[in-house]
Amino acid sequence: MSDTDPENRLIRALDESTQEYRRTQTLHEEARDGVHAAIVAALKAQTPPAQVTAASPFKSAHVRRVARAHGIPAVTRGSDQAPLGPKASAALKKLATATADYEATRESFEEAQKGSRKAVAEALQADLAATRVARHSPYSETLVRDTADKLGIVLSR
Repeated sequence: MSDTDPENRLIRALDESTQEYRRTQTLHEEARDGVHAAIVAALKAQTPPAQVTAASPFKSAHVRRVARAHGIPAVTRGSDQAPLGPKASAALKKLATATADYEATRESFEEAQKGSRKAVAEALQADLAATRVARHSPYSETLVRDTADKLGIVLSR
């Protein structure tokens, strides 16, 4: 196949979008791990859980799961009223930075997902086999076939 072959261009687009998808997915996972570490540090610095939750991108149940996974005991109600010490204040600032990084990588990952889905749709519309599309995308063949169904594309291969 030559570089001008439409099928080859579609496969190349799939490969490129998959590479971007995986790159941004890795960055997003690393950012999530950074937020988890910042949550743990803030809680260990005696930052009230409500303030930790407010500064994080997660709901309180997720913050509690992170705390328990790191052996941090539950706090009694009313502990949110105490003034923050310097360690807790510094930990909250680090959590805010980690949260901003997480949100930025989430947006990049979502854009990469859109690009990957678009490349899959274009390949399916051009009648590339679902198995081949799946091999060049971050998605399973089942998900590729489901995508074809949702788009109303009848697969001939």
